[in-house]
Amino acid sequence: MSSMLLFGTPCATYQLQNGTTAKADSNGFVLLPDAMMAVPLISAGSAIAVDISPAVATAGRPTTGLVVGMNLYDTTLNKPIWLKNLTPTWVDATGATV
Repeated sequence: MSSMLLFGTPCATYQLQNGTTAKADSNGFVLLPDAMMAVPLISAGSAIAVDISPAVATAGRPTTGLVVGMNLYDTTLNKPIWLKNLTPTWVDATGATV
């Protein structure tokens, strides 16, 4: 449900351990889809990885395809939340149920 965004050197090419490469655009951004998120960088240089979570309103939270620990950004609450269990119970960064 999420992707990985790398902030790196503009137009730089990064070598991934699975033998593929990822090239940054002119602003230094590299977007890796879900399938690539678990592939570590070999030549990360000064790249910074950031998880990109889906953004949904509270009423639009998913009810299928749930995985404990998954996260999303709740646009009603204006904060990231995580799935605590498959009930489903969602919590914020303090552990409070939201």
